Amino acid sequence: MKKMLFGSLAVVWCAVRAATASEYHVAQKSPVADDGNPGTVDKPFRTIHAALAGARLRPGDTLCVHEGVYRETVELSGANAHQGQPGAHVRIIAWPKEVVEIKGSDVVAGWKECDGDALAAIAVLANSPAPNRKVYVKENWPHNTQQVFCDGKPLVQIGGTVGEGYIQEAWKGRRGDGLADLEPGSFYCDRGAKKLYLWLQGGESPAKHVVEAQVRPVGISTCDLNYYDIAGFKVTHASAGMGGSFGSHNTMEDMEVAYADFCGIGVGGSFNTLARCKSNYNGNTGISTFNRGHRVVDCEVRFNNRRRWSAGWHAGGMKNFSSDTVISGCLAEGNVDSPGIWFDGSNTGVTIENCCCFRNGLGIMYEIGERAIVKNNVCYENSGRGIYISNSAYCSIVHNLCYRNGMSGIVVIGVERDGGNVGDEQTGYTPARCNVVWGNILVDDCYPAWPSRVGRAGRN
Repeated sequence: MKKMLFGSLAVVWCAVRAATASEYHVAQKSPVADDGNPGTVDKPFRTIHAALAGARLRPGDTLCVHEGVYRETVELSGANAHQGQPGAHVRIIAWPKEVVEIKGSDVVAGWKECDGDALAAIAVLANSPAPNRKVYVKENWPHNTQQVFCDGKPLVQIGGTVGEGYIQEAWKGRRGDGLADLEPGSFYCDRGAKKLYLWLQGGESPAKHVVEAQVRPVGISTCDLNYYDIAGFKVTHASAGMGGSFGSHNTMEDMEVAYADFCGIGVGGSFNTLARCKSNYNGNTGISTFNRGHRVVDCEVRFNNRRRWSAGWHAGGMKNFSSDTVISGCLAEGNVDSPGIWFDGSNTGVTIENCCCFRNGLGIMYEIGERAIVKNNVCYENSGRGIYISNSAYCSIVHNLCYRNGMSGIVVIGVERDGGNVGDEQTGYTPARCNVVWGNILVDDCYPAWPSRVGRAGRN
């Protein structure tokens, strides 16, 4: 009787909460928008950050963001929002049919033309035509800028580090020696001197162009919150994420993420869903999943690893570290020198189905894991293997089509390598055993002419 009463009260509470849920609006372009407003349709907030602080979203609430370019970081956490509840999700949505873009970059003005010692340090300057010998500097630059864009197109980075340790060693820029290697169409961020150097093609002044420098790595994320739905945003020059370490039952739908410096969309926590999202042209990876229980459905990852990281350890369309995960109906195209879909490290219970992987460094890779089902996928014109099962056990590779891949269509290998763990628990399975390859179609693989053609579309 007590259990029935408790359940009834919970249903009543959810119904009451839904009836009293609030709707808030952010409308940057509205003439009456102000961060001191209550966030109604008639009196909207001007920034998303102010809306989060002012509204303190509760279960069932909806935050509607209207057309505009929002140059801010939208990080939802327990500090500025409440947890959602089953049946009373918190929704943050871009207004239908309006372009709502969150940007991790700022427009940079106030450039000065370089002279003296700075010019003397640039190795190729002396060999350039006289009109081209114009380099500009932005002084008192406080940011560790990894990307600069001129009229929306990325410039070549000279030197640079994203972080510390492993990641720092993986990316050293085009040459990595600093200001001396600046060239037309490139930039160099001198963190010690707090200066940002820029050399445009033809020596043009940046005042004639829109120059944007990345200053915020994160566009929008839900950290460790539960039951949040985010939909419809463009995120440019920054990343998107949900779940954090512990957040669950969140969704991201119809998002477009591009030109993040490292990973476009990160999915952590557990039982989160990514649907109909595009994550393209990111510096390293389009999508990464962690922990367990996720669904990535009808998503697109194209031309990632644009900054050409060392692809042997982390890069590609998707780089996943999650168990009990389904990747379904996804497209992976042109990810530079790296796999289209990649699971790596002690994953189990994974399904990869109905996906199309083409013109990547490799199609689908499942590494040091167990119990994957790879079925009904099409992998073609990848420079390496179509499907690569490495040091894994109890996997089924069935009903796939692999054709015109530069190396083999399907490979299952095992060498002496640590693996077979799930969390801190030893499963006891030996890597690379009891795999089934059945009912696949392999056509015209080991195609030697193809690798030289791969990745051209992604080199922009």
